[in-house]
Amino acid sequence: ESQCMKAGGGCWKAVRSATGLLRTWHRGLASGSTNAPPVIDLHAPREHLVSEVADACSRWGFFQVGNHGIDDSVISAFSDQMTAFFDLPLDSKRLLRRSASNARGFFDDELTKQKLDWKQALDFGVPGSRNWSLADGDPANACLDGFNRVPERDSLPHFRSTMVSYFAELVRVSELLASVMAEGLGMPASHFDRELRDAHTSYLRLNYYPPNPGGGGTLGI
Repeated sequence: ESQCMKAGGGCWKAVRSATGLLRTWHRGLASGSTNAPPVIDLHAPREHLVSEVADACSRWGFFQVGNHGIDDSVISAFSDQMTAFFDLPLDSKRLLRRSASNARGFFDDELTKQKLDWKQALDFGVPGSRNWSLADGDPANACLDGFNRVPERDSLPHFRSTMVSYFAELVRVSELLASVMAEGLGMPASHFDRELRDAHTSYLRLNYYPPNPGGGGTLGI
């Protein structure tokens, strides 16, 4: 199960389970290997952080971060609410299905190479008004990809507030990384503020890969 936050052509993905691959990366870094994808400490001194991120972007095009500052309680609450959402009856989730006029919401019918992706997902993102206190369907929240669609409070009373808190933490980390990348390019730290902080259209994707009783004809993508 993963959560993916997209901005422009990039994609940030947080994977719930620690994999052997990530452990291998860490061992490679600890041994001084230059062939291991970088894991960057966001609490490192600024000058070192800028250098590390610039090197990772130019040599690898991606990196993992540590010490991101997102509290464990925020992550745990997010994980619990995500699980609670996907535990809802399928008919309840399909009430939030995305449509041709609204790209945000639930879906379970995406295709890859003409095969059904064996997954369920929910997309939501920053509202058009930039004001999370407004109702999701408020006309001020209209944006290019539609309106957020989340469960009603009577079914999952803490879902929306938990998602908003987690989303805000990801935005904070993203803004830090954008400022560090700007400095790595020799520009002021605030260079991307208008485009990425004040005008971004990032969204968060919740993915669920249920057991596949059939086995064939689907892809877990």
